[in-house]
Amino acid sequence: MATDHLQTCLDNISAQNNPRYGWLTKFLNKEPEFMGKWIYPFWAERTHTIVADFFSPSTTPISISRYDKHDGVYEALQIRPASALVRLILVVGTSGFDAERFKAQVSKTSSTHVKFHALGDLVTAARVDLSKALATDDGRGTSTQNDYAPIVTRSRTAGVEGMHPIEGHTSRLLDPAVLGPVVAATHLDTGTLLRHLDQNEHLVYRRQKQIQHSTAADQEKGVWHDVSFGIDQENYVTAMLHVKPQPRLGGDEGPPHSTLILLANEDNCLGIDFNPYASMLGQVFQSSYDTLNETFEMMLKAEDIGKRAVILGDPLRLAWDYAGILSSRFACQLEFYRRRWKIRYERYANSTAVYGIPETRDIIRKEAIQLSTHIQYIEKSLQSLRKLTPHAQQPTSGLNELIQDFEQMSIQLQSLKSAYDNFIEQQVSKISLADARHTMTEARDLQRLSYLGFIFAPLSLACSFFSTDIQPLGGAAPVWQLAVTSLATIFVSVLILTFLSRQRVIAKTKEVVKGKILFIRDGRL
Repeated sequence: MATDHLQTCLDNISAQNNPRYGWLTKFLNKEPEFMGKWIYPFWAERTHTIVADFFSPSTTPISISRYDKHDGVYEALQIRPASALVRLILVVGTSGFDAERFKAQVSKTSSTHVKFHALGDLVTAARVDLSKALATDDGRGTSTQNDYAPIVTRSRTAGVEGMHPIEGHTSRLLDPAVLGPVVAATHLDTGTLLRHLDQNEHLVYRRQKQIQHSTAADQEKGVWHDVSFGIDQENYVTAMLHVKPQPRLGGDEGPPHSTLILLANEDNCLGIDFNPYASMLGQVFQSSYDTLNETFEMMLKAEDIGKRAVILGDPLRLAWDYAGILSSRFACQLEFYRRRWKIRYERYANSTAVYGIPETRDIIRKEAIQLSTHIQYIEKSLQSLRKLTPHAQQPTSGLNELIQDFEQMSIQLQSLKSAYDNFIEQQVSKISLADARHTMTEARDLQRLSYLGFIFAPLSLACSFFSTDIQPLGGAAPVWQLAVTSLATIFVSVLILTFLSRQRVIAKTKEVVKGKILFIRDGRL
């Protein structure tokens, strides 16, 4: 039974006395208390396993098997023909949407829609083409005016609930029911397996080295080579190559048997515009809209004799082929990022207007953070891939092409990120300038009010004086006395105001003259 072998493997993991490995043991065992306490979701229907054997000579066709559940995985991995020099084991977990909704999004045709104003008032009942319809930032179906920006996916840590631009998007880990038999049959390196599952460890630096691996269940020794690369935590690949020499009857070693294990997370929303009004022609053209693992499986089935011979000499070529599909999909994602920037933000970057409200400006910051995450993943991937370049067995292994793709993606992302950063800084400056102008306007209003006070305060004083019934006045005073007294009081107030204003002007002039003198002196020095 596979469970017996898995338990033996887990016992060996526990025997290493590493506290971090306790998480891995509980996860693979699917302990109810652990699964209820921690948020590590999985979905059996979203985890697939592909097993492909490459035989010598290369004229022998490839044997490919696909398992959409855990049934039969362990038994298939226990059987390996002697002539199968290279075995590929791809375990992939798919985040995003189910196949039905995914196909509906990429194949929808133009239809009709009633166009509404941004405030919700009905502007016209004319039926308009959906490819030109209006959509909001959150992608939930309400309309806003002049908004054609695409709605694209955004990576997040698996199981963490939160706002996502695409409603109903899910983020999942590999199903332990599928991963368990693979661990039991191949005895994966524990540290590498844990680093792949723990998405918070993806960007942590570590030295890349060969790991000598042997367990009580497998006395034969082999060498593990591992490399990780990706563009975010939901589109991430860990490649582990196990090379084991094969002894012959005469004592000499035959061709080594290589086992390439690819643990992959993929998001089927990558490079797809999930704007509810996006038509089929609004999508970026792709050669295939299948998921990454489906496209990779079709590529394997189409391998010719020459390509199979290359893989027998360099098994890591399979990892570069899968990464090539990933990079082509991310190129589409980059195009949507550029469209979103051009449609939604660029016009505000070249004007004095302030964009939106605080909530919409927070969306811009989140998008800038997403671009920064892509850059971090790609730069770390480049560091790992460049270390393998001197050890590539063939110049045309596909590694150099992959490095060039990642370098170009990094350049484009940094350019777009710089535009976002400048835009955010401009918005902060514009908001500060608007606040300063508002403050100056209020100050001018208060100054005008103070001027009125210099007029009405003397009048009020004069009226109060003549309205007082005192003996020296001998009764009611003539109007001309009130007028003369008021004008005299106002004249004195104006003189005081003029004097104070003149003092401020003189003080400011002295400051300016003093600054010019200091500037001239510094210039001469």
